[in-house]
Amino acid sequence: MMMYKRLSVLVFLSFLAFTSASAQDLNCRSKQENDVIFRNNPKSLKEWNDFNNYSRLQESRLINEMRGVNTTNAATYTLPVVFHVYGDVQSGKTVTYDKLATTLLEINKDFNGLNDDYGTVEPFFQARRATLSIEFKLAKIDPNGNCTTGVIFHPAKNGYGNGGGYDDQIAADAWDNTKYINVYIQNDLYNDGSVTNSGVAWYPDNGMTTAKTARIVFNGAYIFGNTDKEFASTFSHEFGHFLNLIHTFDGGCTGTDQVADTPIEDGTHGLSCTPGTNCTGDKVNIENYMGYNGARGCYKMYTQGQVARMITALGHPARTTLWQTANLTATGVSTSTGSALASTTVRFKEDALNNGALAGNAVIILDGTKTFALATGTLTQGTHYTVTNLPTGLTPVLAVNTNKQLTLTFTGTATSHTASNSGDISVKFLAAAFSGGLTGVRCNGLTFATKFIDPYGIFFVDMADVTVQGAANSWKFFATDFGQDYGAWRFAANQLKIETYGNKLACQTGTKNISLLVSGTIINATSNFTAPTAYPGQLDLRTATYTAWDGKTGYVGFEHLIDGEVCYGWFKVRVDANGDGYTVLEYAYNTQPGANIVAGMTTKIATSLSATTIYEADTNDGAIDPAGVSLKLVTNNGTYTQSSGVVAATKYTLTGVPAGLTATLTAISNNELKLTFAGRATANALSNTANLVLTLKDAIVTGGVAGLDTSVFTIKLDFEDPYGIFSEALTGATANATQTWKYIDLAKGDNTEYGVWRFAANNLKIETYGKRLIGTTGTINITKLPFSSVIDGTKTFIAPGAYPNQLDLRSATYTAWAGGTTGFVGFEYFRRGRPCYGWMQITIDANGDGYTVTKFGYNTKPNGAITTPSSLANATFDNAELLGVYPNPFANEVTISTSEMSGKNVTLSIYNLLGQEVYNKTVTNSADSILLTTNNLDKGVYILKVTVDNEKFISKKIIKK
Repeated sequence: MMMYKRLSVLVFLSFLAFTSASAQDLNCRSKQENDVIFRNNPKSLKEWNDFNNYSRLQESRLINEMRGVNTTNAATYTLPVVFHVYGDVQSGKTVTYDKLATTLLEINKDFNGLNDDYGTVEPFFQARRATLSIEFKLAKIDPNGNCTTGVIFHPAKNGYGNGGGYDDQIAADAWDNTKYINVYIQNDLYNDGSVTNSGVAWYPDNGMTTAKTARIVFNGAYIFGNTDKEFASTFSHEFGHFLNLIHTFDGGCTGTDQVADTPIEDGTHGLSCTPGTNCTGDKVNIENYMGYNGARGCYKMYTQGQVARMITALGHPARTTLWQTANLTATGVSTSTGSALASTTVRFKEDALNNGALAGNAVIILDGTKTFALATGTLTQGTHYTVTNLPTGLTPVLAVNTNKQLTLTFTGTATSHTASNSGDISVKFLAAAFSGGLTGVRCNGLTFATKFIDPYGIFFVDMADVTVQGAANSWKFFATDFGQDYGAWRFAANQLKIETYGNKLACQTGTKNISLLVSGTIINATSNFTAPTAYPGQLDLRTATYTAWDGKTGYVGFEHLIDGEVCYGWFKVRVDANGDGYTVLEYAYNTQPGANIVAGMTTKIATSLSATTIYEADTNDGAIDPAGVSLKLVTNNGTYTQSSGVVAATKYTLTGVPAGLTATLTAISNNELKLTFAGRATANALSNTANLVLTLKDAIVTGGVAGLDTSVFTIKLDFEDPYGIFSEALTGATANATQTWKYIDLAKGDNTEYGVWRFAANNLKIETYGKRLIGTTGTINITKLPFSSVIDGTKTFIAPGAYPNQLDLRSATYTAWAGGTTGFVGFEYFRRGRPCYGWMQITIDANGDGYTVTKFGYNTKPNGAITTPSSLANATFDNAELLGVYPNPFANEVTISTSEMSGKNVTLSIYNLLGQEVYNKTVTNSADSILLTTNNLDKGVYILKVTVDNEKFISKKIIKK
């Protein structure tokens, strides 16, 4: 039963002498925790003493028997295991199904002598070593008869390593102790703030089995894949305890582990992996799994006496039921007939948007000879399966890949999706799901854990100061709220390090020197995070050649993991003027993966306004964008006093709201409010844009507004003039051999700046500053648009590359824009963050070595199309002899006359000056004159086009007054 407080294996190996506290960090509470059971249950103490006597009597006989057994035979004992995982990130390390499955495989190797260093046992002890033919297997059927992976995820919880005080909770989570070995994976075994204890387990006890408290508890930071192989083998040590093995050093020089062939030890574990003798001069079995020395790099063996004791323990009433044939069938670990379900995924996590959706999928496989009733399509809930404990807002989808395989996903978003809403979803397959019904199906249900995430935020922690100074105070371990461990370390005189246990800190480029960050520095993925290397390659705060921190207080940027995703934070550190010590003062961290954090945030609760400007809705009628604006409390666990419903007007003030609008402040969660508007502003032109002032009062903020960085927020309410299509002429927008560059700003949107550019001889470009133009996919060639071309979001827009790959009008290989021609460039621009479209009219110089932008047109309606001008809009219309128009200007009616129309089929079309057709009428067998009624036309200048028999046309300018 071992509980290593681990500084770092590498550090410990190299610095056993540098701190007297290191050996003491290997404190073990085996005797203490068992004594709790024995004190509370005298019957348990008597049972254990009696069984020890029995085990000693069996030892010689079993050793003699095992010497004649071929240990390479198939496993004699098989025991079902279930892992209960409390928090899937422990000390910054992820705990996954795959890691636990690998861990169990490695434990089996240790017990069966298949560990890769078994053959290198010290020669003195080779004759004593032995293996136990045993296999620990993940359960495949749960206590309710459902299929299982044998790994169950729970919300984070601690304390199950205590011998008392948690029994009710342990029993509530436990699976039947007579059928399963229950292993609890927790980070803080004793719920005492220490996350460096490795594990603890209890000896066989009938009372504990009956009470459903028989167990192994282990720290997820130390499973295989999260630490080095040797330290991970402490898990084999805990399984040894579960099978009644005692520490080899129990009682020190006068103690005993109740096994004859394990030498006594003094209990100081000072040998590590160096061969040596004990207090009586006998050799110490430093490589024994049940000691502490081997954890430093040389765990290799059990002795024959220990194996005999474990075999005897397997016959204990509290253990014997586990490996019986009937139980192996009931728990699904034995090879048996029939089919069962298995899933590649044991849990679903909320996606990175933190919006209640569950990411990923689970592939469900049906083994054996059975098949699903469908080979394609989708299973129907209620007919083929049922679902329980499904969060409101989610819908299961079971797609049929083949008649042996399904894929489970969830659509929608959970209405409630904080961490406390995490739980289990059970899927039970009905008879209709299988060909031939449930006959031959061993288990027809699966359970999936769900992991929801609390709203993202930045959290400030004013920790107890951690100081190292001088040789007498050279090391101090500290842990963070987000589960990552660190060590403040005076490595040597005037040489300071931070032990990160493999985690990265922001460092100077190309070095291990920790960067001195000043307040206001943005910390993110670009901060040159650097990982330490093996001892002595831990990261340096101060060395003989790196003294930037001397006498300074600054910030250290760090990475940390949440659900396997990289997040960022900082420590505030003060280094002594003499460079021989330092203090870690406080820290802050962001829980949003990949998001920035700013060094030096204050102790005040930071507020975050989603936008400082709210725009008029796209309807352009005085209504306000329904998205509104949200106000979040993002640091230091700040909360509002309500988490839902409309906030009473007594809890805030809001001034400046335009007439016609009604504002509502609603609580979305306990750290988010949303301000929205109903109605339509009476006046909603651009000139009516207003500034609103929102002021929070004490009643809406937990602890009052004094704890906020600010309680007053100015929000701009931005209106838009009526939408329209407009065109304007440009002057001087020319580039040629004489003037190779001309900057232009159309000044019509968020960013409508361009550069007219003769890049080189006969190589003409448009500098767009990253904006897109209509072009050819896979090239940087700008499309030459003809007259009457529609420009909208369906067209192919291309973005420029880095210099010299700005977009080309003309190059040696692209000559669509021939010299002396005119065409149009389609552009995309943004107004208030929303896409709009326009065109530029461009004329290429006759020699192809320059061009001029003569005019541009634009639509101010978001996503609204615009058409390049027609050829009519650029023609001369003065042939009054051919076409009569009267009156001109006209009001609503105008007469068109020409002898060319008599007896012909005539089409009359009217265009605006942008070339857009606004009126069309066709007359068969026309007279010499036609009366047009134009009530729907706005006042303005138009182009009249008269087409006769689809061949000849006459044009003229007309004016409606």
